[in-house]
Amino acid sequence: MKQLESKIMELNAKLPALPEKAKAVIAKWLWAGALVSVVIYIIGIVTILSIGALTNLLLFSAGLGLASVRLWIMIITGVIGMGIALIAELFAIKPLKQRLYKGWYIAFCVVCFQLIFSLIYDITSNTFSRIFSDILSFAVSMYLLAQTREYFIEE
Repeated sequence: MKQLESKIMELNAKLPALPEKAKAVIAKWLWAGALVSVVIYIIGIVTILSIGALTNLLLFSAGLGLASVRLWIMIITGVIGMGIALIAELFAIKPLKQRLYKGWYIAFCVVCFQLIFSLIYDITSNTFSRIFSDILSFAVSMYLLAQTREYFIEE
């Protein structure tokens, strides 16, 4: 991950920089974004499991057992990805609030994991049209994180 971080930082140095005030505001409130993400992940996990259970019941009762198995594979990949991101974001909140590099690095890893699990979900659910938006979301998140890196100190 450190190699990826150095490559991202190297690439980011070639991109136009945000104004200093914007970087400072993003760095100051990044912990709040992580907190909002935690809430969204919890709601998402509960929603996915609830809708998945109902849909699985309907598919299975309609005699479409194979479709229900495929559905559960999609649900499991989505929930595992969200669960890992949720736990990591929980660990990142306090260090982000204290503007420690540790918190920034956890947020960096979460963005990487989100891309991986989003791509796995897209492939298992045959929604290849979402791959571009996943990569774009990753690029924007990495750009914003790289722009704020200087505000986080190492212990």
